[in-house]
Amino acid sequence: DPESIMSVIVGKKKEEIDMIEKVADKSLKELKGIYEHGESYEGQEKVWFFNSEESVWGEIMNMLKSSKNYVCSTAKMDVWAKGVKNEKISLSFLKAINNGAKIEVILPLQMRDYIKDFLTKSWLNVFVHKNFSTRIIDEDKILYGFLATDYESFGLGFEKPGVGIYGGIKVTDSMITTGMIDYFKTLWNMALPIENELRREMQKTLKNMEERKIPAKNH
Repeated sequence: DPESIMSVIVGKKKEEIDMIEKVADKSLKELKGIYEHGESYEGQEKVWFFNSEESVWGEIMNMLKSSKNYVCSTAKMDVWAKGVKNEKISLSFLKAINNGAKIEVILPLQMRDYIKDFLTKSWLNVFVHKNFSTRIIDEDKILYGFLATDYESFGLGFEKPGVGIYGGIKVTDSMITTGMIDYFKTLWNMALPIENELRREMQKTLKNMEERKIPAKNH
């Protein structure tokens, strides 16, 4: 009967999601072990280490500015709260958009209202663009903050509660990056779409700025 068939489909989908999450969690923990304990690993020429928050943000901006096809990213509240106050990061997202990249971003649920108070004009231009899609999800579902570009490389930031990023790794390996994007897509399918709602709100804010000639915020 239809109910039994649907139950089987849902069950299989849940098994698939659980498997992807477990693989992603295992891979991320291994990478963190490499970073923190100097553990040996294969493919050392494909891995770069960053030992400060500033260097991680710098590499994230470099990855964004060089991306041409696809970008996906997610992170916990502490990281996004700093990111949206950084004008250079918004300009890097705009560069990716201008390069032709499609961008998908998952924000923690509490960012939904937080961002309204901190978005500069350049950030508003990012959020209203048709190639920039946003969804929200409960922060507990976000294991680690990372950014992946063009199915070729990803950057992983290591975070501490209340501190944010303290270091990170960049990996240039298409197979591993594809696995990270699969994990992202799993989260994406679980997350709540809000880009249309945000786009309408931010288009209105931009219009008001232009009408009143309000200067962009500087943080």
